[in-house]
Amino acid sequence: MSVANIQGSKQKAALHKFGGSSLANPACYTRVANLLLSHSDSHDLVVVSAAGKTTNKLLRLTELAQQGYDYLPLVGQLKHFQQQLVNELLSEPQSLLELLDDDFAALALWLAQTEIDLFTANKIVACGEVWSSRLLAALLSQLGREAVAFDTRDFLVAQGVVTPIVDEQQSAQNLENLSQGYLAFQRVFTGFICRDEVHNTLLLGRNGSDYSATLIAKLAGAGEVNIWTDVAGVYSADPNLIKEAALIEELSLAEAEELARLGNPVLHRRTLQPLAQDKIALRVRSSFEPDAAFTEIGKRLGHVGDCIVNGMDNVELYHLPDNDKSAALLESLPQHGFFPLVATRHSNKLLLVMANEVAQSFEGLLNEHRSINWTRQSDVGLISLLDAGVSWYRKLFNKLLAKESLLPVVLSDNGLSLSAIVPAKRVNILAYLLHQKIYTPAKRVGVVLLGAGNIGRCWLDVFNQEQQKLEQQLNVHLPVVGIVRSSSALIDFSGIKLDEWQARYQQQSQVFDTQNLLSLFENNPLDEIVMLDITADQGVTNLYPQILSSSYHLVSANKLAGSGANEFYQAIKQASHSHNSKWLYNASVGAGLPIQYAINDLRRSGDAIQAISGVFSGTLSWLFQHYDDSEPFSQLLLRALSLGITEPDPRDDLSGKDKQRKLLILARESGYELDLHDIELNSMVPDVLSDIDLEQFLARAGELDELMSGMYQQAKAKNCVIRYVAELIVEGDKVNAKVGLQQLANDHPFAALTPSDNVFLVKSQWYQDNPLIIRGPGAGREVTAAAVQSDLVQVIKDVA
Repeated sequence: MSVANIQGSKQKAALHKFGGSSLANPACYTRVANLLLSHSDSHDLVVVSAAGKTTNKLLRLTELAQQGYDYLPLVGQLKHFQQQLVNELLSEPQSLLELLDDDFAALALWLAQTEIDLFTANKIVACGEVWSSRLLAALLSQLGREAVAFDTRDFLVAQGVVTPIVDEQQSAQNLENLSQGYLAFQRVFTGFICRDEVHNTLLLGRNGSDYSATLIAKLAGAGEVNIWTDVAGVYSADPNLIKEAALIEELSLAEAEELARLGNPVLHRRTLQPLAQDKIALRVRSSFEPDAAFTEIGKRLGHVGDCIVNGMDNVELYHLPDNDKSAALLESLPQHGFFPLVATRHSNKLLLVMANEVAQSFEGLLNEHRSINWTRQSDVGLISLLDAGVSWYRKLFNKLLAKESLLPVVLSDNGLSLSAIVPAKRVNILAYLLHQKIYTPAKRVGVVLLGAGNIGRCWLDVFNQEQQKLEQQLNVHLPVVGIVRSSSALIDFSGIKLDEWQARYQQQSQVFDTQNLLSLFENNPLDEIVMLDITADQGVTNLYPQILSSSYHLVSANKLAGSGANEFYQAIKQASHSHNSKWLYNASVGAGLPIQYAINDLRRSGDAIQAISGVFSGTLSWLFQHYDDSEPFSQLLLRALSLGITEPDPRDDLSGKDKQRKLLILARESGYELDLHDIELNSMVPDVLSDIDLEQFLARAGELDELMSGMYQQAKAKNCVIRYVAELIVEGDKVNAKVGLQQLANDHPFAALTPSDNVFLVKSQWYQDNPLIIRGPGAGREVTAAAVQSDLVQVIKDVA
């Protein structure tokens, strides 16, 4: 007859189990006590683990004593912690403090033994459970609920040392006898400990508290078990590693058993054993949010779609010969308390994956079978996917892990899980990617901004406004995962909130060297990365081949790469092609004007570019639209400088080098392999003014006036205007390219520009008599940021 039957209650009792993390400090104990008052009946049962890290400290004490090290400081810390719990929680602590003194006196004797045998070590560890159950029972009594602490060694009887097997019949009778007179009390049991027939203390395993909870529930005839912990139940992945992990509200017993077999930390294999025959509901709940949703086990049959990704980076892979002796050993493992996470055959080997925590004892068993030659492979991990319809995900699982798995993917015998053995250091990132693939079909394309100056900040504003709309339109997640400046970087693979990026940058950015840029993104969890280079940093440009060879995509706003040495330019193109990485740099010429798009579209359609010309400088466009010789050219130049129209050093505009680079970029995009020296450059800056400092140049700028006045008057006499023109003409196999001042007829397309506009004229086989003309603002942070955004959207469309 069970205890529940003795009670005669119409409703079966429930059992509530609390782990160490739920009992970590006085506030936790108070929370648990109040939870029991509000979520349990007085006749419900309670099982507790030791408080916080107490079990670990007791194990460490034993280890120090066995090795001859000084353990007394740790004893002092442990006693102080336990006394602090009692004093802070109880208004009348004296009786428990006296019991603690007795326990620590016994503990001192046990630790002082010359040799600490297994049973003594078990007694030492058991103290934590006893202290915890005593304290919670006393606290409940203080709050008005009669409670009593029970040491499970008073009724749980077992045989075996490594994995004790509980005698359920005898233990049930013992529990029934022990409970007489306490049926109206809330009984608080120790977890994890039992005894043998001669009263030696045995442990039910490091995770045996949950098992003792379901076992006691079975022995007492309880109807449900609530395991209260620091998480709300079983998640689709480890929520500590993957914040997108979702709560699984229902699991079949078969799924739960498979998850436990695979080493999931929330569920343990033995915990589920008592549930198999008795219809006991198991609920995993959060003690911190008792009214939140939770996981219930055993209520339903398997349900397809609630996939669970499980990762373990602390496993060992054992290679055994695939013969009869190894097969016999495999069959006998459960008798010795060993349950492989994976057992498979490959290349005439029997392969067994074991949790690291049992490796030492398992190898002891292997060594007993001297005729079996075995080897161990460390630094491996296990990735598993569990679902009632897991075979539906086999293609996705294989594809994702094809290059990572050290052995073929294994389907479990029950058809509920797929597992792959991978390098240990890759477990977390692969678990993340697998979870994202299943639960977030849309790709995660991380955006990295290199350069957060005027244009970079403008782009951040643009992207902040457009991000949500783009994600919806393109079915892609677009987090900004990096903002990088010359010597520091803010990296967050989960995404940087752009409304607060500057404050986060000041607080959290890390120092780095440009040469180590790519190391910032090693082991990233993203499907794709697009880097936006809005710097003028040659060091960053030099990394382009490496960036693209890393399968990252690139958008450039500067001209350094596109107009660099042809050998370097071709290396970038080759890296882009070989690794299927996108490189767009339309912002480098004409800012937001789609000149490169137009050239590429013509070439893709089969057309051939025969000539390109234009005014490629907004500064020179402004100067020559305003220059009419009514004031000296130098005065106009200084006025443009004061208005911010020119570069800080106007010679950067007047030299024509920038226009030379732009023409080189367009020539290469048109299919012509030129270098910078192939383009004739006619600078407006005389040699005598080119090498002096800026202050001297500005003082001597009047030396330009006579030359410019003469050129203007010559052009005017011919009804022409002067413009600074970049021009490329293809004549047969010869390509002629030059940059400099030209006289143009008043009706020429370049003659009547809006000041600061750029203009591009393209002739091709199909656009000869009526050339293609593109004109508009060709500079400015807004239009440049818009061009970067346009290239980014194009890359995303190509890769998402």
